[in-house]
Amino acid sequence: MNMSQDDGLATKKELEAVKDELLAKLATKEELKQEVARLATKEELKREVAKLASKKDLQKLKKTVDQHTVDIAELKTDMKIVKWDLSQFRAEMKTFQQQTEGKFDRVFQAFDGISGQLLDIKAEMAAMNYTFRQHEERLDDHEKRITNLEENRA
Repeated sequence: MNMSQDDGLATKKELEAVKDELLAKLATKEELKQEVARLATKEELKREVAKLASKKDLQKLKKTVDQHTVDIAELKTDMKIVKWDLSQFRAEMKTFQQQTEGKFDRVFQAFDGISGQLLDIKAEMAAMNYTFRQHEERLDDHEKRITNLEENRA
């Protein structure tokens, strides 16, 4: 802003220039209307606020989170117990394996021997059954001939 040098007051021309400069920087009525139109209405704001959680909702949520925190702590404790039980079980299984190592070999060898004997007995039984059937057929044949002979005598 240029001031006249003689009395320190601005001239009318200078004041007009400042006025024009300020008016150029101010938003127009139309621009203000457009800006206001982009803002949310009272109803839109009410709808958005209604979507937000209430104090009661937040208290329920806190209670649920607290309960889940307790549940998680209990699960962690349970998992520690299960881990310990599992490590105990593994140690017991290792001890059992060491104690039984080689003992099952003897049991399986005994089973092999017994199964071999059973196969031999089965083969013998099959042969005996075959022989028995042959003898039975011969006896039946002899019985028929004896019956025929006795009938012819009489």
